[in-house]
Amino acid sequence: MKALVGILGILIGIGSAVALLLLNPFYPHIERSGNVQRGAMVFNYSAAEYRGIAMTPLSFFGISKFFGSGDEFHSDGIRHTAAAVLLLKNQDGQTAALATKLTAVAETSDLLVGDLGIDSYWNVFWPNSGSVFLVGRENYWPVITDVLIAGLRGEGPLPTGEQYSVTVRPEGRRVRGILGSSGKFTGATGLFQDDYTSQPNSPSGAVGMVTMQINVE
Repeated sequence: MKALVGILGILIGIGSAVALLLLNPFYPHIERSGNVQRGAMVFNYSAAEYRGIAMTPLSFFGISKFFGSGDEFHSDGIRHTAAAVLLLKNQDGQTAALATKLTAVAETSDLLVGDLGIDSYWNVFWPNSGSVFLVGRENYWPVITDVLIAGLRGEGPLPTGEQYSVTVRPEGRRVRGILGSSGKFTGATGLFQDDYTSQPNSPSGAVGMVTMQINVE
């Protein structure tokens, strides 16, 4: 009987901890990146190829391999990273640019304050025109909590079309936005905003929209 009570106590403790993480009313407000102005270039994107950590609880908690899901890296040095090749389409639905996006779970992530931080690095190429290199910070905790809550309710994965603005303002003096450029974009400055949309059947489990403010003097 004592063993049963002990096991029950452990389960209650785990359940309480999970509930506190999911429903913590004291999470600080995390600012969106902001400052992307009117006239910015807007592209819808999807992953032509994707490998690495997926934006799911199983993947983030390192147990997806036990369920036969995901196409993740298992080497210690790159376990919490992902690489994607993205097709960027303009508002007319035409493919206008090609991008690679590398992401890594940030060392400063803190679930106790609702920050599941992701550092993102984009190379965007316009054929015969030029390219820009972008650096940003994303927070996927709202996505993960919604997936967990849906699972606890027995609702399955997020429905297609759930949207999240994941780009946030980085802490301290960390750089963000355009850090490099070539071709007609040489010397460019600017910011960008990444909006994530769930799509369970896509390679990465999502598609998105990236808005880029590129200023060339």
